[in-house]
Amino acid sequence: MSWQQDIFQWKDLLQATFKRKHVKKWQEMILDILVVDSGFKPGLLWDYGKLDSESLEHLLKRAKERFLLKNTLSVVAIEMDVMILNLDSLRGHHSVSCLDNMKVVDVSFELQQPESMNDKSRLQTTYQEYKQIIYDKKNRTCLQTNIFNPSSLFGLLLGYPVIYWYSMEDEASGNCLSLQPLTTYRVVGCCHDNLGEHIKQTFHIVYSFSVPVCVLGCYAQYISKWFQELVDTGRWSQWFDGVTLEEDTVTLPCVCL
Repeated sequence: MSWQQDIFQWKDLLQATFKRKHVKKWQEMILDILVVDSGFKPGLLWDYGKLDSESLEHLLKRAKERFLLKNTLSVVAIEMDVMILNLDSLRGHHSVSCLDNMKVVDVSFELQQPESMNDKSRLQTTYQEYKQIIYDKKNRTCLQTNIFNPSSLFGLLLGYPVIYWYSMEDEASGNCLSLQPLTTYRVVGCCHDNLGEHIKQTFHIVYSFSVPVCVLGCYAQYISKWFQELVDTGRWSQWFDGVTLEEDTVTLPCVCL
């Protein structure tokens, strides 16, 4: 099947799922799902408008039936958020096998500035939830955020090399990232000409995450190694001519996690 036929099929499925003729950002939706299917990225946080777990599951099932997907992807609901996960990828190439392997920044509100977290014991419950999700045989799992740190859990499931943690003793406490300089990273794919012609895009952002500048020295080399390992897998080559790691520095008055 050609790219043109594949794109036509995807648009048809998205229109049926959203029950509307014109679906905004359909190009980004398709590529986001495909990079998860390939395992280049292990998870996708669905932020393309309100769509419940059942509807997403039906979309993925129909796509698999039409041979638009190679793998069986899972849908997980975490409170009000919905994610699409490649569980094989999370158990394999993207696996976080133990707490010691996690690169964590403590951004608790009571801190003067973010700190590199060496003691991972406070992440034990979150890590257990992560393992339960990736080894769970059910497609949909509903969880409550009062038993794990949501920012850390999302970071693990999205395959980020560095994740955030904050104290949840006071739920209204927030974090200490306000007015803190952040280095933002983006893994960007340059679309093949034949793909770009059909989706009218020349590039696609696959990963986007940040690390506070004050702790970047602890993680910069690790992030470079993480990116090189991503490139070496070659799981991007079906859609992209190449992938790059872009960096920028921002300072924001408020950062929500």
